[in-house]
Amino acid sequence: MKYILLLIVVLPIYGCGGGSSSSEESESEVIVTINLGSLPDQLTMNSDGIEGNLELHISIDFDINENGEFDEGDVSFRLQEWDSNYPPNTVVQLKDLDAYYWNYTDTNEVTRGSEITFKLDANSVTFSAESPNNQLVSQITDTTQVNVKVRFNTVEISCQDYLPSVDEYTQVMSNSELLDDKLDFIGSSESCDIDTVLIAVR
Repeated sequence: MKYILLLIVVLPIYGCGGGSSSSEESESEVIVTINLGSLPDQLTMNSDGIEGNLELHISIDFDINENGEFDEGDVSFRLQEWDSNYPPNTVVQLKDLDAYYWNYTDTNEVTRGSEITFKLDANSVTFSAESPNNQLVSQITDTTQVNVKVRFNTVEISCQDYLPSVDEYTQVMSNSELLDDKLDFIGSSESCDIDTVLIAVR
């Protein structure tokens, strides 16, 4: 009689731990500084008691889908206030306001997203955006073309300025430092006058 001896060898399997998956997307940050002629500390909102006016608007639109328009697939950083948000003659401090992401939806509507971090200096507004808060931020690069708008429309200040112009996007090799013509604003105050726009993509 023959016997067959079976040997079963059990080999331990060791996993590699302690590291993150290479498929995880890295987080990115975009910091935008808009340097202006000056910035007021406060504004009087809804001074005429008639609703329907956009009284403060500071924004940068990113043309991520590269079609020269702000539409689905693009993102905007905005600090803006309508008079309808306030009772007549409400005095607000600019540092106490909130800025937000704005996007186009698949129904072709502009909608406000989550808050975006911003800070004010004597003559500048700085937005700090992170990709976990808005996935489109990770698609912004140093070659993404932009449109910058600054508008005040209150009893104290009435002016506006754009870079490069009201309905156009930049056409540059790099957006890291954008220069605007001095004193090209429309209105009665240099507060709107865009000097430089600095964009850092990290």
